[in-house]
Amino acid sequence: MFRYRIFIFLICVSVTQLFAIVVHPGYEPDLATWTDRPTDDWVGRFNSNASCVVVDRDFIITTRHQCGSVNSIIVVAGQSYLVRQIMTPSANSDGSAPDLRLIQLTQANFSTWAPLYRKRSEFGKQIVMGGYGKKRGTELTAGSSGTVYGYTWDNSPNTISGWCTNRIEGSLNNFVTGITCGLNWKTDILTADFDDPGYQPANPTAWEGALAEYDSGGGWFIFDDNQWKLAGLSNATERFGESHFRNAGNPAQYDPDGLYAV
Repeated sequence: MFRYRIFIFLICVSVTQLFAIVVHPGYEPDLATWTDRPTDDWVGRFNSNASCVVVDRDFIITTRHQCGSVNSIIVVAGQSYLVRQIMTPSANSDGSAPDLRLIQLTQANFSTWAPLYRKRSEFGKQIVMGGYGKKRGTELTAGSSGTVYGYTWDNSPNTISGWCTNRIEGSLNNFVTGITCGLNWKTDILTADFDDPGYQPANPTAWEGALAEYDSGGGWFIFDDNQWKLAGLSNATERFGESHFRNAGNPAQYDPDGLYAV
């Protein structure tokens, strides 16, 4: 099955909707009153095509497949910074590379940042996902039945942050997402899926959401030891341009899209 990195520049659907990250209608969180989540100041914009997470006083962490270089523009809490230096893991023995990088910013002096989740017990845990990705567009319906099986992504830029909930379903080793920036990405990942709130025995979270274009590098957070911790960075989703939670050819069949994080 093909997987699509979520930074690609395409999509021409235009709707008005104010929630970055794709969520089900009627399940959008009220971000003004939803306090049981990481602070907005931990998730930023990477250039015009991705997201990132603050992890120290002048450092962010993000994925590598959206490219970028020294002097790329990072926006955190409404303030712009330039990339000062980029640190990346060594390449794998086959010439591929982990889709991960640590970046130091010029003139940054953050007062708060995300601690890392260092345990190996992610499976089954509820997460909060944050990013600057595209939003839910039009509903996708099947034939004469009119059954909704998913949503398009809209055509918004990565200027509005968004949050949702989900649940970690498992992990995969040596996950390959293709070649960009002159490198082939091979990375160990966490997995989640886009559950249908109207289907049983699916077990959706309160504000079940899916990733979209520009969410790459955004955070998957677990609440642990009375604080939110960064467990993964959004890396890929099962398809591009749409988010499905039922089978398009047979919408009576439960078939949620997979979501992936470094």
